[in-house]
Amino acid sequence: MDIDATDQGDTVLHFELPRLGESAEELYRQQEHWPTRPPAEDTGFDLLCDVLCDVGAFREDSDRFDTPLLKGVGRFGKVLDRAYQRATFAGHRYSEESPAVLDETTVANAQRLDLETPMPQRVRVVGNLDMIRMSSQGFELLLDDGTPARGVLIEGDMEAIKPLCGHRVLVQGLAVYRPSGRLLRIDADRVEPGEGAPGIWSVIPPPRRRKIHTMQLLKTQGPASGVSAFFGKWPGDETDQEWSDMVERLS
Repeated sequence: MDIDATDQGDTVLHFELPRLGESAEELYRQQEHWPTRPPAEDTGFDLLCDVLCDVGAFREDSDRFDTPLLKGVGRFGKVLDRAYQRATFAGHRYSEESPAVLDETTVANAQRLDLETPMPQRVRVVGNLDMIRMSSQGFELLLDDGTPARGVLIEGDMEAIKPLCGHRVLVQGLAVYRPSGRLLRIDADRVEPGEGAPGIWSVIPPPRRRKIHTMQLLKTQGPASGVSAFFGKWPGDETDQEWSDMVERLS
């Protein structure tokens, strides 16, 4: 890593990174029927730039980030508040003239997208196992209406589900949603034959719960709300006996 400084007082860090096709050479030699990998000429910075651009543009339906990644971007707010106003990133597809930007807007968008992302929920989904990827434990279902649904086998061996490719299967696991409410992926812990499973399970259930941020619970207090609604209202001159009699009547 090299460090430079510009005439405007900006600090410039230069990183030397391998291209993805070089760092994962064996993976990129494998043929794909459906292109799902980033370009082999990209570096990790290009993928980071893609994330920052989608967050900065508030793309709620993006498949480039999930909750942990949004939280990571949101934590940069502590750095920007103290010493830096913004950071820019360039790579293979992002030039210094058109970089990806990490600033207060990016951080605010990340925190809002995180807040709007529904909670994962347990699901049972039936579909045709259309594709598997041994290297990443990934797979893709085709639902009965032709909608694709991606998943990752969190528990189990991909070799065990390999014979099921091209057949109807039942997938059980956690549905992870995008901020838009659409499915991002299924974190599956079980994939098994699904012949005879009802078609009613061949849909992605809509999310039921969204996150609640503590800031949403805060309400501005006025003369007739909060503590002001009762403070000073109690006369306070009752005797202990009067108070005891009152409580007894109420009970």
